Amino acid sequence: MDNTKALQNLKELVKYNLFLRLTDKNKVIMELFVDKFFNEEASKFTLQELKNIFNTADNSFKFFRNYTKSQNDAFWDSILHKKNQ
Repeated sequence: MDNTKALQNLKELVKYNLFLRLTDKNKVIMELFVDKFFNEEASKFTLQELKNIFNTADNSFKFFRNYTKSQNDAFWDSILHKKNQ
């Protein structure tokens, strides 16, 4: 499987996992957010690094349920900041 297909599969898995945990209102916001992340930031990571991020984050997805977009942005910014150090 090429990286593009693997990345698309990972993106869909992330969306699926998030959708199981989010209210209807937040699903739209999170879908846009996941799309933005994968379109703009995911290329900075290897597939394994992305899988590790989302495996770790999976335990924390419950807090997305009540988060605003700015809180979600702050969470991902903290992950990206660690990556760029």
